[in-house]
Amino acid sequence: MLLDPLRGVGLETILADWGIALSKDLVLDTSHTLSGKEVVVTQFGAHPITDGLTSVSAIFYLARSVLPLSEPAGEHNLLDKPRPAVLASTSENGWAEADITQSSLRFDPETDRAGPVPIAVAVEKGPEAGLDVAIPPTRLVVIGDSDFITNGALSGGNQAFFMSSLNW
Repeated sequence: MLLDPLRGVGLETILADWGIALSKDLVLDTSHTLSGKEVVVTQFGAHPITDGLTSVSAIFYLARSVLPLSEPAGEHNLLDKPRPAVLASTSENGWAEADITQSSLRFDPETDRAGPVPIAVAVEKGPEAGLDVAIPPTRLVVIGDSDFITNGALSGGNQAFFMSSLNW
């Protein structure tokens, strides 16, 4: 799922059942940006999707936060409990800006979420590896930006990250 910022998508309840929360915000990171509107990710979370992404950078332009929930919504048994993992996030200096109507966007500890702020999360539901069950797990990747795979941006780390997500 590629979900752009500052709008509801109508899938918030379903994503909460999958252990993911969306906020209507804009993710910024003044220490990892080129023009101030994008976040350059050089360190990725530990996951099969990001295993081969050690020497690449992905650029997310006008991204939203995608947050893993510690306790997913709804009833889940042990085999069906979602297992979210952060794939990409801002640095410690990043934040999720809740109010973009300000003339100068800056971190406000009362309304904004402090970094690191997740931008992309993978989640898996179903039996874990090693269990003798014939049902494969169901997988979902949620990325808080769709512009990072447009024709002009689909190269280098963006392409590697997107293709690795598809392959997983």
